[in-house]
Amino acid sequence: MTPALIRAARGLLSWQQQELADKAGLSLSAVNNYERETGATRQTTIDAMVAALEDAGVEFLPNGAIRHSDEVSGIQRFSGDSFIFKMNDDMYAAIRKPGQEIFTCSTDESQWHAKHIKESTTRYYKWRTQMAVYESILVAEGNNVFDAPRQHYRFLPAELIGKITYVIYADRIAFIAWRKKQVFILRGRQLVEPFREQFKYLWRLAKKA
Repeated sequence: MTPALIRAARGLLSWQQQELADKAGLSLSAVNNYERETGATRQTTIDAMVAALEDAGVEFLPNGAIRHSDEVSGIQRFSGDSFIFKMNDDMYAAIRKPGQEIFTCSTDESQWHAKHIKESTTRYYKWRTQMAVYESILVAEGNNVFDAPRQHYRFLPAELIGKITYVIYADRIAFIAWRKKQVFILRGRQLVEPFREQFKYLWRLAKKA
């Protein structure tokens, strides 16, 4: 992270320094000093600015560019034995702050333990714990496989679960075709938000595990 990127991100949002300071819980002088490169700035101060900008929709890309997530839409497809591994890598890149939520509607929880997927799943569990991610999981009535604490699960009639597993995270939704070993990831906040709201509605209807 650099002062120039912070300035550019503010510009993308049309924020003044005071607005960034307010959103990040910092003093105006802290923001001003960092952007002017006056003295040393604590990493916690930089992290607070980045978090505030990301919460407002700014994405800091690996190549040093920035963009607003509301402007992004697209689709990715991963196939073959590594399809879940690649989906998880996308998830790790999208969720960079602890405490975020993942919503999963699972047609068959046992699929996460298939031979070619198990290693990816084990890695995911470690990451989920480290990031303190809270996962809400909808499953069909009669499910008896639980890979998260029971309070993370709720039951729905099988017809409401549907025939395809999907996972909602950050500004993305991934549709998993287990038999074809494929995952399709749609990206874009405006595109994904209706799916998130639908999941929350189903969650309220579902029975506790």
